[in-house]
Amino acid sequence: MVLSSHDQAKVREYLLGHLSDEEQERFEERLMVEDDLVEELEISKSEVIEEYRAGELTQPERQWLEGHFLASSEGRQRFTLAVALGRLPPPQKRSSFFEWLPSLFKRQPWTLAAATSGLLALIVAAVLISRPPGQTITGPTLTANITNREGGSLPTKIALAAEAAQLKIRLLLPEPATPGTRYQAELDNRTEEKPVTVVDSDAGSVTVSIPAELLPRGEYSLKLLRITNDGTPTTIPRYYLFNIE
Repeated sequence: MVLSSHDQAKVREYLLGHLSDEEQERFEERLMVEDDLVEELEISKSEVIEEYRAGELTQPERQWLEGHFLASSEGRQRFTLAVALGRLPPPQKRSSFFEWLPSLFKRQPWTLAAATSGLLALIVAAVLISRPPGQTITGPTLTANITNREGGSLPTKIALAAEAAQLKIRLLLPEPATPGTRYQAELDNRTEEKPVTVVDSDAGSVTVSIPAELLPRGEYSLKLLRITNDGTPTTIPRYYLFNIE
């Protein structure tokens, strides 16, 4: 199904921070069930990075992108790759990457000598990025429990698709945070605790991304740690419970 121009605009507004909290939550709920919307999001990520590099975004848009998507590990990797690819002469419109590369060496022989480690890494990255990316699933928004598993509300059930690579979950804070507060997060699988990536935060919530390989079927809880001004992590005594079906 081809997305409407309205939905395409919504994807861009989501990436650039133009949606209200309510609109953002509804959009993320749609990402859980609409593959076309996820595909458009992946395409738009590259487009806004190019606009950012070209200086085509407004100052508020640049600041939002820097503080959110570009602050994530995925955003930094995409930006680094975009910069590296931008330094090479572009391929002809009808040439594939592997047809273009030999012609580049013929036109500029010095590139062959320079392509020891940097260009090799670039080639590998270009090949990997051409493969279909694993799907990022946006899970439900979770509220905190005072106790870990015993008592309180029942854990939220999440169905994780087989092709999923990452699960994003938004965690509502028990109380509003002061601007600039930083967080760490840990995943508890009843056997051990492992750190997971914090990809976004605001005054009322923290969003984490968890590799699907850490989430076989079972019961889990997430724990947040607030980073103090001196860099010391302080545990927030609340737990976010969920089950992977």
